[in-house]
Amino acid sequence: MAEKGQPPNTVLDVGCGTGRLLRKARKYWPEAQLIGVDPADGMIENARRLTPYAKFYVSQAESLPLPDESVNLAFSTASFHHWQDQEKGLREIKRVLQIGGLFFLADFWLPLGLSKIIRHFQSNNPSAIREAFRRAGFRGQDQRRLWTLWQVVTVGERC
Repeated sequence: MAEKGQPPNTVLDVGCGTGRLLRKARKYWPEAQLIGVDPADGMIENARRLTPYAKFYVSQAESLPLPDESVNLAFSTASFHHWQDQEKGLREIKRVLQIGGLFFLADFWLPLGLSKIIRHFQSNNPSAIREAFRRAGFRGQDQRRLWTLWQVVTVGERC
């Protein structure tokens, strides 16, 4: 892991889509190796075209094609609710993170009333996400609910 306050060496975006977030990350960490994974071939094709300086893999969160402890910083936005096995995906991210590495997860959550109406949407209960992070071996750092966007952001550290 990069020393506290130092920029990360390797940044991973799980469910990267077209690589938009990695392009933004490059502005903050121009020296970092950027890696994106997404299960959709078309998304990865576009990501490679739009972000030629990053590495991209067609892969699911549950089986990341990366060595153990090879990433300093990982994030995932708006894809967690699509994962087939969320806890297995969290364990995979923990596996590829270096000790002290951080994982930022941002995804949608629905208040109880809406989650009963919209049954096909796998809602992410904030307390269940915290518990899944704990079971996967992350030390919970923080969690925030963004009511106006119905998003929950959870941060965990690999210990």
